[in-house]
Amino acid sequence: MEQQEWKLAQNDLRQALRHCEVLDLPWERGNTLYQLGILYKQRALAPKESKLNGRNADLGRAYYHFEQALGFFESLKAAPSIARVRLALMQDATTRV
Repeated sequence: MEQQEWKLAQNDLRQALRHCEVLDLPWERGNTLYQLGILYKQRALAPKESKLNGRNADLGRAYYHFEQALGFFESLKAAPSIARVRLALMQDATTRV
């Protein structure tokens, strides 16, 4: 992600998500969903990727993944992770305005 290799990072995170599903690792699955949200948010805000339609689509994807992560963390009662995702959702809401 830090090198803005979006496709590679996206593929790696999706593969990690599949492994978490197969291995039934709910906290890791929530964390991977959170990281996917971060990826889409960073890509939306990257100067080279700033086309309006693509930006809005990526912000929508980020929100979707943050919401999914929040569900996993709430089911586990993982308070620090819940707070982290809620902060990301609040920041995401201000980015959309």
